[in-house]
Amino acid sequence: MNAIYRHLLFLPLACAALVPLACSANDASNEQDTAAATVHQATAACDRNSPFDLPQNFHIRGADGVELWGNHTSARFSADESTVYLGVISATSGWDIVKGTRISTGSYAAAEWVSELNTNRTERWASLSSDGKTMYFAQALADVDNTRIFWTTRPNTSAAWGPAKEVAGLPPGWLDTPYLHHDNELWFNYNADIYRAIVTNGDAHGTAVAVNELNQAGADDSAPVLSADGLDIYFATTRGTSPLNTDIWTARRTSSNEAFPAPHRIDDPLMALDVDDWPTWISPDNCRLYMASDRVDRRRGIWVATRRP
Repeated sequence: MNAIYRHLLFLPLACAALVPLACSANDASNEQDTAAATVHQATAACDRNSPFDLPQNFHIRGADGVELWGNHTSARFSADESTVYLGVISATSGWDIVKGTRISTGSYAAAEWVSELNTNRTERWASLSSDGKTMYFAQALADVDNTRIFWTTRPNTSAAWGPAKEVAGLPPGWLDTPYLHHDNELWFNYNADIYRAIVTNGDAHGTAVAVNELNQAGADDSAPVLSADGLDIYFATTRGTSPLNTDIWTARRTSSNEAFPAPHRIDDPLMALDVDDWPTWISPDNCRLYMASDRVDRRRGIWVATRRP
């Protein structure tokens, strides 16, 4: 594997242009300080009714300091936000899973590809259990357009992941964007709709059900992301856009036992016109929404939008 991909540094934007670039060592240090003062710091609780500020981009650099741009998606974090798993384009096999571990308040270092899970096919959209010992992710069976959902475990968060197995009991066909909620609810998209299944020990129990109050005929609905309390959902959809861009929509319910009300597009500064955006993770305090977006030169990168206290 190319060394430029093996050691990545995940930093919010601090250099002037949103284009590929290589900052000096001093700039990199300043970026870490900036990051510590902004999106990755432990902030006071935000108002979940407040709009998100403009997203900030994560610049991802190799060990040589050269910017890697436009080849990252599906950023998912551990519950304490100390570890991130991303889908990253590899030199040989489409999307692969990369692990980043926080090395300071404001930065992440990707020390390794998750080689025990990556194959010569696509792996992406990793989602962790609350204890960090179970992972669900999408893997292509034969090509990138034929993904299924797999799961794996490890004895502790320092150990390697065990052999991955396909989740039994899910519908046949193409499944993608899995999101594990409360350790036993698996949300995903199937046939361009959002579905939910109860899972135990990696297998679905009962029939996966379409979340019909969120789905719209003719639209591609995917990438469901739920808040820790299950009251808010964010998802990607092509509805209501011309041309058919993918936007982030949201809905809030008053109880996790209820259906969601009709969703609506996020129309605050988070959204940009004529780009594709997918939610990937929401912090447990509801203050930071991570997203994949191609809003700069149509190259996909990771962004984070923050609500103010």
